[in-house]
Amino acid sequence: MRNLRMLIGMAISLLLLLVVLRGIDLENLREHFSQANYLYLLPASLALLFSFLLRSVRWGYLVAPLRDLAFGTLFRGVVIGYFSNFILPANTGELVRTYLIGRRVQMSKSSLLATIVVEKAMDILVLILFLVITLLALPVSRWLRELAVLAGLLLALVWVVMLLLVYQHQRATIILQRLLDRLSPDLTKKVMFRWGFFVDGLGSLRQGGRFLVTLTLSVGLWATVMVAWYLTGRSLNLALSLFSYALPLSVTFLASSIPTLPGRIGTFEFLVVTCLGLLAVQSSHALALAVLVRGIRLPPLAMGYIFLAREGVRLTEMGLGGKPLS
Repeated sequence: MRNLRMLIGMAISLLLLLVVLRGIDLENLREHFSQANYLYLLPASLALLFSFLLRSVRWGYLVAPLRDLAFGTLFRGVVIGYFSNFILPANTGELVRTYLIGRRVQMSKSSLLATIVVEKAMDILVLILFLVITLLALPVSRWLRELAVLAGLLLALVWVVMLLLVYQHQRATIILQRLLDRLSPDLTKKVMFRWGFFVDGLGSLRQGGRFLVTLTLSVGLWATVMVAWYLTGRSLNLALSLFSYALPLSVTFLASSIPTLPGRIGTFEFLVVTCLGLLAVQSSHALALAVLVRGIRLPPLAMGYIFLAREGVRLTEMGLGGKPLS
């Protein structure tokens, strides 16, 4: 099954990369790079790094009801997860974060995983919100605006459900289990096992104003990432507003579960070029942006690799396959 997923991911990556490259004017691409002002990449890289600091603070808020962790431990875990997601398929890098930090601080790995599940849920909700606002505010086609309205209604419903799960989790669990029991007892076991992780993670949001703090940090960190993209676009003289970058940023993140080669090669480029094409950006200009965005990601990736290598753990110990990292 794992080999089949790898083959599917490779096929998707190569196909999308071919589609992107076929529509690129290489001479225009070279001109964009030669005329770029690379000084913008320094503040762009710093903005991206700052988003990892915010991620670490947010994770600390989610973990705090279980145990107070040092900021250095939280940051180490966040960048290790980021690097591992880069080299492993389907966001399984978060399992590496869970395993290593759980082992380091002697905490339940299932409890840590529950907080990460909530992290991802908050990320998805915030990015969908960004996407809806962007599609409604920018001059896009009518069908995209209609899609944004539909997504906005769905988002409102999801937020209501999320709040109910935070404050009425026991009742929600009973209702879900009764519904699943009518369908299949086996399905109930599988779903309720995963549901337990999610509900446990939500437990950290029930204390005081933690839900609002976590939501604010989520909005802040993704706004910071958007600033990093904007500054990268400025280096290429892209005439786009700050919020325009919410479109490729949201879509590339939400599509991160698509099977692909490590680093989302091909998929990332295709989505960036397609999204910016909706905003009348030439393919070569959009591809140049995708390449430079990869460039500003190198510092946190390098940090993640260094921290992971220092752990001296084999990926096989975590059930993920592979060779020693040190």
